This record gives sequence, C-alpha cells and structure tokens, in this order.
Amino acid sequence: MRSPWRETALTRELDACSVDQLRQRVLGGDLNSETLRVLADRQDRANDDLMYACRNGDADAVRRLLAEGADIGQVHGGKKEQFTPLSWACAYKWLDVVRILLAHDSAAALKIVDGETPLAAAACPFTGSRLVRGKVHARSLDLLRLLLAHGAGKDINARDSMYDQAPIMYTLGDTDEKVEAMRLLLENGADPNVKANS
Repeated sequence: MRSPWRETALTRELDACSVDQLRQRVLGGDLNSETLRVLADRQDRANDDLMYACRNGDADAVRRLLAEGADIGQVHGGKKEQFTPLSWACAYKWLDVVRILLAHDSAAALKIVDGETPLAAAACPFTGSRLVRGKVHARSLDLLRLLLAHGAGKDINARDSMYDQAPIMYTLGDTDEKVEAMRLLLENGADPNVKANS
C-alpha cells in the first residue's frame, strides 16, 4: 500500500483503472513512472490471481480476470516445473475453466513450456497430489477432446519435463476410460512406440 501522504489525484485515478485501461494509457503515451508502476503491480496481481483461480476451478474469477487483462500465456514455477493457467486447470480437471481459457485465446493458452503439457496434465490420473477415479477420468476424456479440438494435437508426442512422459503414457491401463483416452490420442497422431521413462 502507498503511504497516504503520497496519494495524489493521479494515484486515485490510476487505482480505479483496470489492467487494460492502464495499458491503453501507456500505449497512448502516458509514461509517467507512477502509471508504469501501477500497471506492473496490477498486472502481477491479476496474473497471480488468474493462476490461483485456474488451480481452484473458479470459473467466474477466471472470466473476470481475463476481462481485466490478466495474461493467459504467463508462466509460473521454477526451471523444471513450469505451469500456465491452462496446465493448472487441466491438472485439476476443471473442464469449465479450460473451456473459458481456450475460448479466450487458444493459441496463447496452448503454448508449451518446460513443465507439464496441457495434454499430459489432462491425461494424467492425478489431480494435484491425489490419485483420482471415476468421474474425474470422464473429465479427463472430455479435457483431451476439448484440447485436441483446439489444436493441442500438434504437441501430442511432446514429453513433459517434470516426468519425461508423453501424454499417451498416462493412458496405459485396463479401465474403459484409459482405453478410450489411448484410442483418442492414437487417432490424433500419438506415437504408439513411445517408450516410458525409466
């Protein structure tokens, strides 16, 4: 928070602006250091809030934050474990949030980073740190279909840097859902000869 004695008409005006409104001011030539600082702070906050909303499945917050200018292509995490809003939503199996992200900007949402790919996150039988069963596997199938329909198939054989697995490796098993997921990935170009990591 700013010290009250530094508050000016400009700072009050900037505090009322959305990220997009602040961007427009800067693009229009307002390079005042206070405008730039407020824009950077607001963008960072919106990006962090978007990641949190995607991880927790808060579709309303995701819609609001995207409308306010949060960066759908942002990357969080360390060198080997990087996440985007889409990879978080896929990992936690939030189908509605994935739909919102893809509808907003599928190209930016689907970008591959060093970490778990959206397809791998959707195919993985874990959500967060818990093994999931039943309905979540059905959501995994819906997620895979949705991602493939939006162009994720171009990276169908990409291995994630976290577990060194291609998406098809997560479909090995004898449940109907896993067999269906494997069929879906193979029909979309997954390599059936891919080797598991050791």
